[in-house]
This record gives sequence, structure tokens and C-alpha cells, in this order.
Amino acid sequence: MDKSRILAEIKRIASANGGKAPGMAVFERETGIAYCDWFPHLWLRWGDAVVEAGYAANQFQAAYSKDFLVEKYIALIRELGRIPVKGELLLKSKADKTFPNQKVFYSDGKEGLLKRVIQCHGHAGNEDIASLCIAAAQTAGARSNRKENESRDRLCLFNAVGTSLQNRPHNLRRSPRTSARDQDSRTTDNNSPHRN
Repeated sequence: MDKSRILAEIKRIASANGGKAPGMAVFERETGIAYCDWFPHLWLRWGDAVVEAGYAANQFQAAYSKDFLVEKYIALIRELGRIPVKGELLLKSKADKTFPNQKVFYSDGKEGLLKRVIQCHGHAGNEDIASLCIAAAQTAGARSNRKENESRDRLCLFNAVGTSLQNRPHNLRRSPRTSARDQDSRTTDNNSPHRN
């Protein structure tokens, strides 16, 4: 692959994108020039190619602060009049580019997010939000406890079944080397036409 062609393609895409250099995935999708066409013999990092083309390398997006996430979450609660579910967070992030992706809200779990929002009830104007979050946190806590109990019950059942299988008489156990097909072939029907 020719280095000058790759640099020209970066410049072309950047000029069509308002002067912003493309990321690696966008570049490959737009040009068909794959990662293996330039790495490692032309550049070791995509950012090096972008800089050589005359643009600033793209930066990773910094993490949102917890306070920012709480503010956005409270604003959505007020907009909806209730605690949003994941789908509503997803729709909001797609409709409003300033709204974070729904996954970042649950980095500490839903209970952690609700606890942070409840802590903001001392701020003027957040009393209405705190009552909604307290009720939702209690529901989420009960759901979490129920899931833990179900997991523990499944584990107990699994252990009980495993123990009962181990206690079977040896002659009822199938050897690991014997498959069901092998066992079927050894048992023949007396009326079988294939009998010797």
C-alpha cells in the first residue's frame, strides 16, 4: 500500500468532515483500506498517520463526573415524571447528543445511582426526586435480594443433584468413553433384519 494514497484519503475524509480527521474504523469503512495495509510497516499507531497527514490525533473521551451523571439523570426524571428504565436512557442518548450513553449510568449498578441521586435531596428543589428514588431503591434492593436467594437455591439444587448422581450404583453410570450411540448399537432388537 502506498503511503501517499493513505495520507490523501485521510485529508479527503477530514475535509468532508469539517476538518476532523477520521478514526481508524471510519477510515476503513470509507476507503476499504484495512489496518493490515498500513500497520506496522507504515505506522505503528493510527494517530501517527493522522498527524503526518497534518491533523491532530483524536483523543479518547474523558469519563463523565458522577455529579454530571446525577444532574442528567435528575433532568430526565423530571422530564418523564418517573424513574427511567434502560430503554428510556438509550432513547434519550440517541435523541440528545449531549446526553451520555445509558451504560455509564449503571457503572455502580442501579442502586448506586439511586443512592447518589437520593444524596442530592438536600439541594434546593430536589425533594420531589428523592422520594421517587427512595421508592425505586427499595424496589431494586428487594429485587437484588430475591436474585441472590434464587442463585443460592440453584446452587443448592445443583449440589444436591450432583451428589445424588455420584451416589448411584456403579453399574448404572455410563463410562465417559462410552457414548449413547455405542450403547444403542450393542443392544439389538431380536426382530432386527440386520441381526447376524
